[in-house]
Amino acid sequence: MFAARGVEVVVLDLNPLRAEAEQNPRIHYFRCNVRDDADVVSTANAVKDKHGDPTVIINNAGVKLIAIVCTYKADGVCDIN
Repeated sequence: MFAARGVEVVVLDLNPLRAEAEQNPRIHYFRCNVRDDADVVSTANAVKDKHGDPTVIINNAGVKLIAIVCTYKADGVCDIN
């Protein structure tokens, strides 16, 4: 949506972009594990070096976990969210 309006979009994710997003020259992918502070700092520096300071940041990190309630451990979910 943003890229279609001429905005440069930087995506940080563990998973690579979908094929249609990869083909858009306004969408840039950086692999980043938001549960790892050092990875976030390193990736943020790489984004800044390549694209400058961001104008807008949208945090959409999340995880969906399906588990039996008695065995559920929230650590990973809390780290991401």
